[in-house]
Amino acid sequence: MISAVTKLTEEYEIKVSDEHIKAAVKNIELLHLDDDGFIAIAAKEDKEWSQFHYKAEDLINNIAKAISLEANVYITPNSFFRPFRKIENIRHLNALYIDVDYYKIEKYKECDHEYMMNMIRYEYFESGLLPEPTFTLFTGQGLAYYWKIESCPITILPLWNVIQRYFLETLLEVGGDIKSIDSARVMRLAGSLHRGSNKRAKFYVNDENLIYRLGDIQENYLPDLSPNTESIGDRVHKVKHLTSEEFFKKNEAKKKTRTSSKSKVSGLYNQLKLHYTRFMDLVKLQELREGYCRNAKGELTATGDRETMCFLYRYWYSLYCNDLDLALQNTLEFNQGFKDPLPNDEVIKITASAEKAYEDWLKDEKELDESRRGITVGNKKYKHKGYNYENKTLIKMLNITEKEMMELQTIISGDEKKRRKNIKERASRRENNELTKKQIEKMNRLEEVQKLYEQGYKQADIAENLGVNQSQVSRDLKEVKKNIKQLTKKYKNNNVLMMMGLFIPLFIKDLNRKFYDYFSIFDMFASLNFDGFI
Repeated sequence: MISAVTKLTEEYEIKVSDEHIKAAVKNIELLHLDDDGFIAIAAKEDKEWSQFHYKAEDLINNIAKAISLEANVYITPNSFFRPFRKIENIRHLNALYIDVDYYKIEKYKECDHEYMMNMIRYEYFESGLLPEPTFTLFTGQGLAYYWKIESCPITILPLWNVIQRYFLETLLEVGGDIKSIDSARVMRLAGSLHRGSNKRAKFYVNDENLIYRLGDIQENYLPDLSPNTESIGDRVHKVKHLTSEEFFKKNEAKKKTRTSSKSKVSGLYNQLKLHYTRFMDLVKLQELREGYCRNAKGELTATGDRETMCFLYRYWYSLYCNDLDLALQNTLEFNQGFKDPLPNDEVIKITASAEKAYEDWLKDEKELDESRRGITVGNKKYKHKGYNYENKTLIKMLNITEKEMMELQTIISGDEKKRRKNIKERASRRENNELTKKQIEKMNRLEEVQKLYEQGYKQADIAENLGVNQSQVSRDLKEVKKNIKQLTKKYKNNNVLMMMGLFIPLFIKDLNRKFYDYFSIFDMFASLNFDGFI
């Protein structure tokens, strides 16, 4: 029966009320109305699981069929640019979300969901500890909170993850679910049946116009930037089930916790960003090599560094998502991207130490004694236990070429980092000089031609390297020499020539320096009065 989610566009009997259909449609529209990515929908019955991907319009038009299933039905709040529910395929981040399983907490397990919604609203949202959600879902057993966010690039995913973790940590005492913070997670769909409680998920809109910017949440709620110092006593009167003194005392304690965890949140963001960009680099490397591996000679082969790449993927993915099962599952899928995949049991075996290293890293994070944190390898002290690879080590392990590094985010050499810095600085300077696109392209080419020529490359080699014809290189070299000649002639009879003597060696040595930079320097000295100086 659950396989019906793969055939929603076909005829299928609708067995639910209009009220539940409207709730499901509203749930999807608030998350995906203008979303052009793929949305995963899944059904689960006992241990069976079926999943499929649709575009928003098809899903909305056929959602009544999905919630008619006598099964647990879920959708992804975020979407994917390919029909594969994986973090590396995320197209749009649409919301922050947290599952609150209050029924697992002893003192709340007998409470009904409406009481819990009111209590959580007063203690967490009205108090200013967390922003007000856009909408809330009673899942049939617990609660799910959603904060709609403005569209943002996938590069912001580490910040999204830090905010998710902070929201989770804040809601842990009322049953926040640690597994609900995965950016590729499925969440229960409004109007669908909860098989355990035999209740349908209810949809509550707090304010559908509440759409947040991640930067604003970071600034106003996360402790690393601006801890909330507003007096909570101003809002005490809104809380019905606590006295003013009880409420103030409870929330002041939470506020102090937030302030004291300042460096922890900042450090977490940097760590998550590194783990995320590194496993994404592995995905990119596999893509660039079209599933092949590269040996030490630089040749592409069907076998080679598969074991190393799978191990690193599982390790970094575990550190990023904090879900060992998900990390293993996605590692097995990553392995299938090779031309000659390893057997699944071999992947599990050769990457098992990644799980142990992750657990060591996690214990280290919880260690309160700073002196007992980290690990010493040789003469180097690392901040964390587990595997601490330097970029040069990874480049050697994976036989990454200079050309491949140009496509990666973080596993790059010092030379590649310098190249990117130079490009950024050139772009900044040219922006300030308001050069046209054509002028910028020409200056870039002249610089590269000069650089390669001074390094001893022949015109034919320069042309091949830059992807232009040899006659273009010949014309560019003439212009380079002409510029130098004009520069010398301009200041020939000026006393500033003496000062030029200081810069000409630098001009020859620093091949990255642009001509107009030196003209500016010489013009500055030429404008000075050197009478009597010599």
